[in-house]
Amino acid sequence: MANGLPTSPKMGESHKLQRFNKLKFSKLQKKWANSELSVNNSQLVATGSADDSVGIFASSAFRVGEGSTLLSENNEAGLIILGTSRLLTTNDTTLTLRNSTSTGLGVNDTSNAFLSGALLIENSGGDGMVVIDASSVNFGSVGSTQILNSGGPNGGLLIARALAVFVGDTSSMTVSGNTNGHGLAVVDNSTLRVVSAVVSDNNANNGLSVAQNSVVRVQGTLAQMQLRNNTGRGVLLTRSSVGIFENGTTVSNNGGIGVDVDDGSSVTMSGATISGNGAGAGPDISASFGSRLTLNGNTIGILPITCDGSVLSRGDVLCP
Repeated sequence: MANGLPTSPKMGESHKLQRFNKLKFSKLQKKWANSELSVNNSQLVATGSADDSVGIFASSAFRVGEGSTLLSENNEAGLIILGTSRLLTTNDTTLTLRNSTSTGLGVNDTSNAFLSGALLIENSGGDGMVVIDASSVNFGSVGSTQILNSGGPNGGLLIARALAVFVGDTSSMTVSGNTNGHGLAVVDNSTLRVVSAVVSDNNANNGLSVAQNSVVRVQGTLAQMQLRNNTGRGVLLTRSSVGIFENGTTVSNNGGIGVDVDDGSSVTMSGATISGNGAGAGPDISASFGSRLTLNGNTIGILPITCDGSVLSRGDVLCP
């Protein structure tokens, strides 16, 4: 995580704190290969296996439906999905992944998850949630996700080489209190799309880091992103990445730069509030090394914004 950048796993290799290909499954952690399992009105509990994890793999599917709960606690990883497998949780379900020694929830190797209902990922020793290698996650139109107090190098939610992660219409996500990394990290040609409410606060590094040709879109009448009280920057966009923030974005009271755009990246912001960053001394917006800014209708605490001579800007706030 040098220079505040997220650590991206190498292609074809699991994250260094996760052992996707070495997991063992016992007790409730059954091996479901090329299978489908659906449960309703059930309580599933898997606890206390320091070298085991709940797993869905080898083109299998697991549906947690109607009034069901799944608790994975004190295991190596909370839940791992890999090998073109699928997880579906419905609106009235509760999924709790707590006190894992590595990852809380991993979606890997062209797998996907559709998550509604309540999801709590708490006190993971590694990153809270990891979506990598052509995988995707859709947080459904109803549901609440909390990723809290993760200890991994990337922090709360890492998206790397992923097809897309979508946070749906009336769902919400809070990523908070991660002790060793960012709130949200989107890297290696990945996409995060937000059309509802996302909060990233009180994390040990940046609230949102976007790197290596990745894209973050916060768009829609219900879209809100709050990036506040993080030790590092509010937003970092670097290495030819793109950020589009419309309506209800707040970047406030972060320890570093509010919005930092670098290395050929671009940001479009409208209707945002960016203030109180850098311990109140700013800068609230900084751009460098061939980056591009489109700024309209924002409330910016410290003006002028900070730019080097290579930056192009347009809108109602321009580089000096």
